[in-house]
Amino acid sequence: MSGLSAARILTSRIMNAQSDSALADIVKQHINELNEIHVSAAVSRIAKLTARRGTRTLSTNQRDSVLRLLEKRLRGFERIRARNVAGLLWSYAKLRYPGNHSAVQCVSDHVPRVVDDFIPQALANTVWAWATMRHQPSSHALAALERRMLACVDDFIPQDLANTVWAWATMGHQPSAEVLTALERRMLACVDDFKPQELANTVWAWATMGHEPSAKVLTAMERRMLACVDDFKPQELSNTVWAWATMGHKPSAQVLIALERRMLACVDDFDPQALAKTVWAWATMGHKPSAHALDALERRMLTCVDDFNSQDLANTVWAWATMRYQPSADAFAALERRMLACVDDFNSQALANTVWAWATMRHQPSARALAALERRMLACVDDFIPQHLANTVWAWATMRHQPSATALAALERRMLACVDDFNSQDLANTVWAWATMRHQPSAHALAALERRMLACVDDFNPQALANTVWAIAMLMNNIEGDKITIDQDVLDQLLHQLEATEFSTLEEQHFQQIFQAHHLLGDRFKPSVTLLDQAREVWASGLSSSSSQSSLEKEVAACLDRLGITYDVEALTEDGMHCVDMLVRGRTDDGYKKLLAIECDGPVHFFRASDGTYRIDGSTYARNCDLRKLGLDVLCVAWHEWTSLTKDERDAYLRRELQEPSWRHRGADQPELAEQIQLLREQNNLLVQQNLQRSREGPRLGFNRNQSVVVFSSLPRRQISTNNVCTIPATLTRGPNSHRLPTDVAGAQGEPHLLNLTSEYIYLHAVEKGKKHDSTVLRILLSLLSYLEVLEFGLSAARAQALAAEALTENLVAAVEAQLRPVAAVEQEGAEEEARLLAAGQRAQLLERLRGIDNGTTLVAETVARAAGSAEGLRAIAAYGEGLQRTVYESYQTGVNHLFEYCAELELDPLQITPADAAHFLTWLAQRGTVQISSAKPYFSGINQFFKDLGLPGPCEGWLFNRAKSGLVNMQEEIEPAPHELPLPATVAKAIYDRACALGATAASAADNLSLLRALLAVAICFMTMSRPISILLLPTTDLTADPDSAAHCVTVTRQHVKTDHGIDRNQPGRFPLSFPRRFAGLATALRNFTAARAAVYPTATHFFELPGERFTEKTNFGDALGRMLGTALTTAALRAAEGRVYTARSLRSGGASAAEMVPLPRSKIEFLGGWAVDSKRLSQHYISRATPPTYAGRFFFDWLILPLADNMALDFPS
Repeated sequence: MSGLSAARILTSRIMNAQSDSALADIVKQHINELNEIHVSAAVSRIAKLTARRGTRTLSTNQRDSVLRLLEKRLRGFERIRARNVAGLLWSYAKLRYPGNHSAVQCVSDHVPRVVDDFIPQALANTVWAWATMRHQPSSHALAALERRMLACVDDFIPQDLANTVWAWATMGHQPSAEVLTALERRMLACVDDFKPQELANTVWAWATMGHEPSAKVLTAMERRMLACVDDFKPQELSNTVWAWATMGHKPSAQVLIALERRMLACVDDFDPQALAKTVWAWATMGHKPSAHALDALERRMLTCVDDFNSQDLANTVWAWATMRYQPSADAFAALERRMLACVDDFNSQALANTVWAWATMRHQPSARALAALERRMLACVDDFIPQHLANTVWAWATMRHQPSATALAALERRMLACVDDFNSQDLANTVWAWATMRHQPSAHALAALERRMLACVDDFNPQALANTVWAIAMLMNNIEGDKITIDQDVLDQLLHQLEATEFSTLEEQHFQQIFQAHHLLGDRFKPSVTLLDQAREVWASGLSSSSSQSSLEKEVAACLDRLGITYDVEALTEDGMHCVDMLVRGRTDDGYKKLLAIECDGPVHFFRASDGTYRIDGSTYARNCDLRKLGLDVLCVAWHEWTSLTKDERDAYLRRELQEPSWRHRGADQPELAEQIQLLREQNNLLVQQNLQRSREGPRLGFNRNQSVVVFSSLPRRQISTNNVCTIPATLTRGPNSHRLPTDVAGAQGEPHLLNLTSEYIYLHAVEKGKKHDSTVLRILLSLLSYLEVLEFGLSAARAQALAAEALTENLVAAVEAQLRPVAAVEQEGAEEEARLLAAGQRAQLLERLRGIDNGTTLVAETVARAAGSAEGLRAIAAYGEGLQRTVYESYQTGVNHLFEYCAELELDPLQITPADAAHFLTWLAQRGTVQISSAKPYFSGINQFFKDLGLPGPCEGWLFNRAKSGLVNMQEEIEPAPHELPLPATVAKAIYDRACALGATAASAADNLSLLRALLAVAICFMTMSRPISILLLPTTDLTADPDSAAHCVTVTRQHVKTDHGIDRNQPGRFPLSFPRRFAGLATALRNFTAARAAVYPTATHFFELPGERFTEKTNFGDALGRMLGTALTTAALRAAEGRVYTARSLRSGGASAAEMVPLPRSKIEFLGGWAVDSKRLSQHYISRATPPTYAGRFFFDWLILPLADNMALDFPS
């Protein structure tokens, strides 16, 4: 027998072996005779026999020993044929070899040498085997396979095509566009021969690779799928729709209907992954299947829910939520149970998608499920991307779940790490959630979000804009914790984007958010008249729309009826902002009005924590604060407390609340008296800052500077006896109208006390609770203590505290009279007569001053005389003469005087004018051009208070007057808009610096351009040191030295700080030198040449930047002087601010601080350099602009300061 015949016979024996043991005997007997064909056939036969249960007789170890013999024999062949290479790799894949197995690597090394002999099936089998074994071939081998595939692509059959692209997708290999195009062309030629599995594998591979085939190819595949849809298996169905969804392709309705029909036929064979993929794909494509199909999938899901993994669970609930499908309670319960079993396998995306879906479907999961997800979130929080973070907090807020402080802190920390990747929707969802759950973010988190908002403000859609401004307003008005401040630029940019949107794209909810934001923020957020009017109408419409009573409201109403208490239902507040569920009207013992708002708060008003505790949400908190500001007492009936009471207990509860001396708010988070005082102080500070901001940025109107101003004088005060005064910390009333004593009479703790607090707003009988702001009521109380002392009425500390408690919770007038009567009757006989004489004396002075008003003397005298005809009128006049501080009273008096002039001109009795007359008075004011109507509120407040002090209704209020005022605000024209001050960019400062270095490079140039060089150098030094103008221009000649030849420090500036807390005694201002390194040698040369040139013409100069004819003193306006130098420097460098913007002397200080912040230079160093206090809020709010980008110029000026200070300065920064 010839050798060839023997080899063929051996091949035949191998291929026909009936069991793996028989094949093993053949291999062992002929191992040295086997060629590469025999080895390939033997491995292939072992793979096939192992797959069959009846032919598998060897143990795993015995089989592996045979395979090792074959591998050893295989390594002895220098060359293996193409067919055998492909066959061996296919067999190893069937045997489940790992990709890094030595045999796999050995055979794979032969591929590049034999690739040109591969037929299409060999090509497909090779890449399929590699993908199955997770083997990563070399790029050389893959490129060779691609080249060969292009050569024989027209011979590929559908199975080869499908296996090839499936393998590439599984390996993560991205073939060239030429190869993909060739495969598409071949697929079109043989598409009618594709089987369901080949169709599904092909589109799955394209989707996985991110390849988008042509529309022609997709249409052809859809047509073929319709022809064989009844042969599709569940996995093929799910893979097909998953691929289409991933590619963003939505097939025809005919195809989707056919797939649904087939899915219903084989739904019981769907496994969890196929179920999840299918519903996920439908949701992603925007396809809403029939209810029959969704119910069938839900039914199948319930039978195999225990096999779902975390990804399948998340995909399923996400899809249901996206499709607006509401599953049964059994389905929710089953998914929750399974989720609890595998919660530790959830990744960040699965967690975020799950809670987002629950929130979207309005499903309230169990506290146990929420706690488990929260615990898992903490374990993988560092893997959250911005969308996951935003969706998670949004879902918690929507579900009314109160997460733990630990969870919120972890999410904040993660947010700070990836804030630059947040998009506009993520930002809006995050701040909306924080505001809704009343979470107070850290200053760092808030600053980071502000910076990111400014960077992507142009990408906000209308819904995101409305949500964001509403959330900011809520966060700023949550006065529980530290006060939150928001950069005005953020609000301005958001408002600008809102105004640019089509109002038709805004929904009712958005208009309501805009109106509430304006209500809370005031002039800090002031939409156009058109937008504001539309928002106001929507808000009013929402309040007036009829809504049925809730069961809780009906039960509370029935309880009030049983108690015989009358009440109004759905009562609107005076400002039209709120509709109160029930309003109870009553009167105090002294006859004053007393109003109680009863709010029936259902589950939507509360957040529930995992431990079962409840907390009111942001909207409810804001509503309660608003109602209390209007003077209403608030009683919140919480559903979770009410439902736990019996009928008798409910009656007893309301009876107890309504019989209290004061109807206080009994809902959640009621602050104690000390806390309320602190909150009012902060609120007052905020109002002051808003007024200052408006005065800086508001448009200026023309006015008559020659108009006379009449000022009422006040009587001399009596000597104050400190023995009878209750000392109150000045921090309680720090604001524009508070006074402090010198530090030498401070308290034992070094804190000044209000021993000499001026009487403010003491209207006595003229003050009605509910008509004044809470902070004003507080000031009345504190002023009252001083007023009583001035009248020599003794007041002990205990009585002062009792008075404080009553005055803040009850009607102020009643509290005043209750204290005055016994003191006047017992401690000082004739006190009432003395008070009357005091008032009469002030009346004489008041009349004398009023007679100076032209054209109104008689009218005014009659008015005052009429007021003085009663005891109440006398006390009202006395309050105007003595109670108001000069600055406050002047603003009130101006408005009253204008009204008197108007009445005199039209011959009207001022005590008889109506709101219609007041509206006409508005027009009269606007025509004069001396008052900006939009900021004339103090005018009208003064006029109203004047009338109320006389026991008359205020004419400048009500619907008619407010509408007239709104119209005139829109009609009045601005004369000159105030320019917006900008921080000087570091790039501009660098251009000025370079110009100074060039101009001062030589002595001759410095002498010829002395004035210009002075301006350039002063600007550069001020920017680099962040100094105040006075610190630079009053710098002595000896305190700025320059040595360009120094090897270490070439420029040294010695300044003194007088407003810093950095370890420096305020009574002994610190002097410290700041030495600049060698990089500023050019500046040193310019400074040296400037010094020499200035000394030649002005040897007696005492300050470094003085020139002949100048003399800087303490009275010099340093801001204007440095501002002129900055203007000169900008003009020389051909630079200027944008239209409507301006650079001032302050721009140098703020520009330097902003540039240093972006280096980033530690905040403590910035504070020390510029002389700001430690943790200065003013630095953060008014100097550092977070819109400043990091630049090379900024690093040039300040990055050297990151080095240890000992290298740069003689005086170290404080640790």
